[in-house]
Amino acid sequence: MPRKTGDTPAALMPWGVYGKMDFTQQLQLVKAAPIPEVPSKPSADSLDGFKNQLKKMVALGDIDQALELAEQKFGLIDILVAIMSRWSRHKKDIQKGNILPGSDSAKLEENRIGNNFTAWVENLDEDDWK
Repeated sequence: MPRKTGDTPAALMPWGVYGKMDFTQQLQLVKAAPIPEVPSKPSADSLDGFKNQLKKMVALGDIDQALELAEQKFGLIDILVAIMSRWSRHKKDIQKGNILPGSDSAKLEENRIGNNFTAWVENLDEDDWK
């Protein structure tokens, strides 16, 4: 027979028991499977680590610092000098007011320089790594 609102059950249920589930029982903690180890990131001492570090700097817009770090490691090689001079010209254009900082043309040039630098970094191999 269906119950109506306000009806009381024939027998009160004990505290914490509802249907077939007894909430008063202690919960058992289930041991989780061990977490697999995360492969270690390459350090900046390795070629891959150095590449990742430079690419991260460029992605964060830290092109000055990335160029300095590359210069310290590889010296003034021709491709690096070309990228550095282009970056220097771009910064001078902004200082002179020829390009507005943050404008579309400034962002485009920064992207181009960053892409050139990143492409050079990608092509580094063990022979370049001293």
